[in-house]
Amino acid sequence: MASKPLDHFIKAMRPIEKQLQDSYHNLDKKWKDPKHPGQFFMLMILDGCFMLEVMRMRDENYRKKRYATHDPVFSSYGVNHRLPYIKRDMLVMENQLPLLVLKKLLEVEGLQSDMDDVSINEMILQFFGVKAKTTGLGLHPLDVYRKSLLHGTPPWLPLPPIPSQSFEVLRSAVELRESGVKFRKSNSTSLADIDFKDGVLSLPPIEVDDNTDSMLLNIMAFGHLHVGTGS
Repeated sequence: MASKPLDHFIKAMRPIEKQLQDSYHNLDKKWKDPKHPGQFFMLMILDGCFMLEVMRMRDENYRKKRYATHDPVFSSYGVNHRLPYIKRDMLVMENQLPLLVLKKLLEVEGLQSDMDDVSINEMILQFFGVKAKTTGLGLHPLDVYRKSLLHGTPPWLPLPPIPSQSFEVLRSAVELRESGVKFRKSNSTSLADIDFKDGVLSLPPIEVDDNTDSMLLNIMAFGHLHVGTGS
């Protein structure tokens, strides 16, 4: 990180220590041990630096200047063979790192003075190959990615309680097609923009790969557990 002393990064983290610790549910006591106050900061700094380097390694010129061609992670080999798994792990809910950490690291690094909150969000989305407008610093990568898939979604209204004995059967695409429902790709890219009219179900396109299942499950889990996501 621009060869800055470690003390500079720790100093930048100290004012937000409690805010970062409160971001984690049931944070282990060892990370709050007053006898070892630097442990938590080191964890945040190491994870944050690794995340920044991973996102920057897509730049071939950046890789060539800093890493050997045979580096197992930060090389062309890493981009082709490691990056897909790193992307998947970065969207696992248990792996989330507050983006406030990245903001502080970038401020200390000082290489990108114009890196505001929206720019940090865009850096995350660019890493995942997503184009979407954002406002305000996201909570973490999963939060930013989720919002990009649901962009333009109005605040959700509270749903009425469901009787304990009632249930709905969700029909498969095959069953819907056999019953006469037609499917059409919509022009929207928001997963929340689904429309059914005159027997036609319009759905936004979604690219499916080996990581899609994990990504959607983690987005659903985050939406279910985090107050304010509206799902």
